[in-house]
Amino acid sequence: MGREVLTSKSDTALVKPAQFLHRELPVRMTQSVALLDAVLPQTVSERARPSVLDSVAQQYVRDIQMLAETPLPTSVARAGAFTDTLRTLRERHRHSMLALSQGMQELSSLSRAEQQARRTQQLLNRFFSAHLGTHMLIGDHLALRDHGRTLVDVLRPYDVAQQAIQDARQACSIFFGRDAPEVRFVAPEPAVETTFITEHLRRIIYEMVTFALRSTVERHAAATHLPAIRVVMVNGDEDVIFKVSDEAGGTPARHVERLWWYTADDVVRAHASTVSAAATGSTTSELRSLCPFAMPTAELASMPGFGFGRGLPAARLAARYFGGDLDLISMEGHGTDLYFHLARADTQLENFPPSADVADAVDRNHWVIPPPALEAEA
Repeated sequence: MGREVLTSKSDTALVKPAQFLHRELPVRMTQSVALLDAVLPQTVSERARPSVLDSVAQQYVRDIQMLAETPLPTSVARAGAFTDTLRTLRERHRHSMLALSQGMQELSSLSRAEQQARRTQQLLNRFFSAHLGTHMLIGDHLALRDHGRTLVDVLRPYDVAQQAIQDARQACSIFFGRDAPEVRFVAPEPAVETTFITEHLRRIIYEMVTFALRSTVERHAAATHLPAIRVVMVNGDEDVIFKVSDEAGGTPARHVERLWWYTADDVVRAHASTVSAAATGSTTSELRSLCPFAMPTAELASMPGFGFGRGLPAARLAARYFGGDLDLISMEGHGTDLYFHLARADTQLENFPPSADVADAVDRNHWVIPPPALEAEA
């Protein structure tokens, strides 16, 4: 639909996509509310239920009501007013995601049992995927309206990675109060181009590098010279592959899976340190470096942040959402290799995580709301 708008080069072409969003967004958001409601089993009492889940769900309900009260965009003028509503909606969702990531400690305390932790992980993956899809729709529409382009663009992954590495090293220096380890970037074909969303690619690589940086600094805290991080980018036939390697001692095999969990203890502790930094007077720019999904000027806000060096779950979710993958191989006693496969296909549809037994936990019929009635032109 975005390509049709670009081809027509007419303001009236934005009316049809606006009407689609007017119908689609309430349905997607009611499903997100249902997923949040299903995160905890019914056996958890209302008193013990994390308040952040309810507050975010209630904000979603208010947002749905706001959309329902917005007139159907049947003209250029109404489409413009609807676009203003979308700007408000996007900003509200950014605050909701930041609140939700800050509330992971509450959720972690109720997900200690292995079976419950896995169920929570599945539901959060689906919720954050749905949220990412919603923000993609809103962001693409705003990009068309404001800049005459779509979010997806032709880019050089090498250039985006260079910026992500720079951001990560700067954040590392702020977080630990010392020089960050050197990052050696090797790319046999730096001029290769592909189609992707710049800010999401930047965030995925940022998270990979910050994981390696944090692991290295913590492993060699007493050393005056820190081992370098190595980043390699190669151009494959079907994808562009990034590998980030460190010499930070690796992770025991039995703990590797928990690196991908939103509610893992180390993830929670890392994010708590970011929140603590806010309480002790860190500047806004510093906090945005530590938790970049809180950045109000970037599309990075479409996913949660969990503190410096602990954003791998969100990064892998984004990689898979766009048809790629992010994986980790740990050599305990030596270090870790992270592999990111950036899919080349520019026709990748939304790639939601498999529902498995999670679908039964969500009563979709209960949450579906009827579309607003068509209104006559005022």
